[in-house]
Amino acid sequence: MCAVTLKTVKRLFALSKNRCAYPKCYNAIVDNDGIVLGDICHIKAAKRKGPRYDENQTPEERDGYENLVLMCKEHHKQIDANVQTYTIEVLLQYKQLLEDKTILEITPDEASKSLILFNSYISKIEAQEVNIVLTPGSGIQNNTFNIKNTKKGKAGTVPIPGTISNNNEMRGYVQYLIDRFNEMASKGERKGRVFSYAIIYTNIKKEFGSKWDYLSESKFDDLVSYLQRRISRTEEARKLRQKSGDMFHSFEEHLKKMR
Repeated sequence: MCAVTLKTVKRLFALSKNRCAYPKCYNAIVDNDGIVLGDICHIKAAKRKGPRYDENQTPEERDGYENLVLMCKEHHKQIDANVQTYTIEVLLQYKQLLEDKTILEITPDEASKSLILFNSYISKIEAQEVNIVLTPGSGIQNNTFNIKNTKKGKAGTVPIPGTISNNNEMRGYVQYLIDRFNEMASKGERKGRVFSYAIIYTNIKKEFGSKWDYLSESKFDDLVSYLQRRISRTEEARKLRQKSGDMFHSFEEHLKKMR
């Protein structure tokens, strides 16, 4: 199970100021539209046989702040593909360079982006840990799936054909809108109450009768309209309208950014 915490990711953001830790790289980890462009990287690998794995680490140390650094996807691939060059000592030096010149304070904008990165990371971990596969001819009866475990002791997720989760472009845009709603709604007045980032998922299920990723592609436009309305009703959206700012980008703009 993943032990990376939101507190740890916020600390990494404060350290990096939303930039890749690779020297002289200025790529953002999460852009201003909430698109995740970088990764949470393990200095010593998270899994056995991974780059720079240390069997003496505890799970907490493995996913702890001291063993993590933020990098753009290009440099993440580079350091993991060249472990003889990018040793533990080298990566710790990269991390130390940031610590030596950074005051550990996180801005509200960086805090929001750290949440987006954290949610994206946790989603990937959960997708790796659960492997549900519909077997050929299994059928669906009374909303019950006959499932097959393809790996002993472990299951992984295969999106159901025809659903939003099976369409990379649709899935990416819906997740962007959900993250955008949480980012804006969490800034509103709550009179001392803790904002729930999970409530939007519950509301979607109540509205459409199912989790959003199980909805058919034919429901995509309805789901998008619903999420855009929810974003538009936030206090932060009202402030943006007064400043002629953008509350969210369109599906077409999202596709252009992804390409």
